[in-house]
Amino acid sequence: MALPTVYRFFIDYENQAAYKSFLSSAVWSNPTFMQGDAAKCEFYLVRKSSASGVPWEAVDFDGSATYSLKLGGLYGSSASQTTTAATSSCAATVTTVVGGSASANEIQQIALAPDPAGGTFTVEFGGNYSTAISVDATAAQFKTALNAITALTDKTNIYKIADYIWRIEFIGTLAKTNVSPVTVQVDGVRSLVGKAMTLDLSASGVTTLVGNSESATALLEFSYTVSGETQTGFQIACTVVNDL
Repeated sequence: MALPTVYRFFIDYENQAAYKSFLSSAVWSNPTFMQGDAAKCEFYLVRKSSASGVPWEAVDFDGSATYSLKLGGLYGSSASQTTTAATSSCAATVTTVVGGSASANEIQQIALAPDPAGGTFTVEFGGNYSTAISVDATAAQFKTALNAITALTDKTNIYKIADYIWRIEFIGTLAKTNVSPVTVQVDGVRSLVGKAMTLDLSASGVTTLVGNSESATALLEFSYTVSGETQTGFQIACTVVNDL
């Protein structure tokens, strides 16, 4: 079973809901964890944005608060809990998806992670730079920015694979050739500030929860405590699969 490398939750405290992306209103529903894993989780605070076409705006964490993540049975006590650390700044990764050859056009992929709060980045190729590219750019907008590089003018097809992920196919005089990797400058990207936790799914409570079953339903809860008062950020049902 393919599970996420990192589980990212965008938390709207006002509505006690968790969303999958800074650019999406898709609610997390029944995330799946594997018993025995160390599941990496990241949490960001958001609220509804007043800007047109943008679902969220970032909210700062309270520096005086403590945050916790608990996993337990729907009717039992928590099975595991961790403490928090700061998340990493947004960075760009460039990978070659298809190498250029006599039978195939080169395809390179640019991915930004973790989700940025906004801003722009540029692409460099052969010592020349694109115009600024928004972190939520469409494929057409990305292509227009690349056309500012003479060596790439009308020599690329751009595909937006997902939020913050684009693929560049090299065509024209660059078709079916081995193309040097592009580089990405992210100085103009605004990073979201979040909390990172590692959920210990090898804890004895998790073992008891799953038992000999193939899987078990659990409750994932993110909460914060200020001046001795604890408030719930969200609670969602999830599945823990037995590592048989």
